Amino acid sequence: QYPGLAHAAALAAAPGGREFLMDLHLHGLASPRWRAPMPRMDHLPDAELAAVLNYMLTAFGNARSGDVQLFTPGDVAARRGPRLS
Repeated sequence: QYPGLAHAAALAAAPGGREFLMDLHLHGLASPRWRAPMPRMDHLPDAELAAVLNYMLTAFGNARSGDVQLFTPGDVAARRGPRLS
């Protein structure tokens, strides 16, 4: 029903991947590929959203925290902006 999270660290390491993950969580995603839409999480404070992203990067069989560049509240704050469609 939902996209798997096992490859989130590899996605974050790809060009544009960190931005994509932040945008996905800030703005959500509706796609015919998945049966349920990803809701927006823009109501979360920057520190909490960074914590969610970091958990996703270091859980579910992903990399350890030392193996990936973790998100900071400043990263999330800098990415906030107009809503995307």
